[in-house]
Amino acid sequence: MMLMMTILVGLGMLLGAAEPDGDLQSVSRIVNSVEMPGFTMCVEVEGTHAFVGYRGGMAIFDITEPAEPQLIRDVRRDGYQVHQIRVQGDYAYLAAGFGGLVVVNIKDLSKAWTIYQNSTLVEVKGLDVAGDRAYTSGGSRGVVSFDISEPGNPKILAQRQMEKSSPFVAVEGSYGYVGDRLSGLIVLDMKKENHIRRISSTRTEHEAFGLHVEGTTVYIADKNAGLTIMDARMPRRPVMLSTVQLGDFAYSVDVVNSTAYVCDSESGVKVVDVSDLTKPKVIEGVDTPDHAYQIEVIGRYGYVADGQGGLQVIEFARD
Repeated sequence: MMLMMTILVGLGMLLGAAEPDGDLQSVSRIVNSVEMPGFTMCVEVEGTHAFVGYRGGMAIFDITEPAEPQLIRDVRRDGYQVHQIRVQGDYAYLAAGFGGLVVVNIKDLSKAWTIYQNSTLVEVKGLDVAGDRAYTSGGSRGVVSFDISEPGNPKILAQRQMEKSSPFVAVEGSYGYVGDRLSGLIVLDMKKENHIRRISSTRTEHEAFGLHVEGTTVYIADKNAGLTIMDARMPRRPVMLSTVQLGDFAYSVDVVNSTAYVCDSESGVKVVDVSDLTKPKVIEGVDTPDHAYQIEVIGRYGYVADGQGGLQVIEFARD
């Protein structure tokens, strides 16, 4: 065991791993806490609206005043645990756990309603939407692609099995990036409509969960290892650039400019300077009431899905 720890520490040094500062001074603050009807795991912001997924449905808020979300509509459905939301045009697409893939018509936000549900997909956790395609990930079905040119009647095009749970998927151009808990970062070729081809699999320091892709840079919430950054310019051989330890369970990440915001479960949100991808530095931590699962940052404000804590609004001390 000691030998293994020594090897891991050595690898971390070689990969440019960084340690967080001892005592993080939080200058940012929570400015609002919004109680939700159920366990809250995801949030998506589109324009002046926030779409918040919880166990039992999705709530839609007006955030014209960023620190004062105003509820517009609550779309409830028994059996949903909404893990991910993507909004495109007049429709919201939900990865609804055992509820499968769900499509909600949001043309009139005050009357939003469900127009489609495919519950044959077991435990859908990850979701991304690109053009007229939607991609889900999760349990035994792995990654599944849909034609959503008719949002009320999505059609399955292809699927690719994963070794274990794949809680997140992100699509950039013709490539798909999957956080797979067993295999790490998996890169998929999405060029062909009816076939998803696996290009590579690269182990991370622990278990890959949430992903954020900027061009060919992949930011990975890597569970107990913290934040891992990879260069995927060569899709067949992604290169690990760095890992920074955060202290808890890194579940998801959002990146704005040169700052990463990592939901670190019980430790709340960690703010990481990623201006140097090889030497990320934790600059601040903002504790939340429960377990931070997902965050979306817009300007100075971050909207956090905080489990039993509902929706937390953080005002950051930087734009």
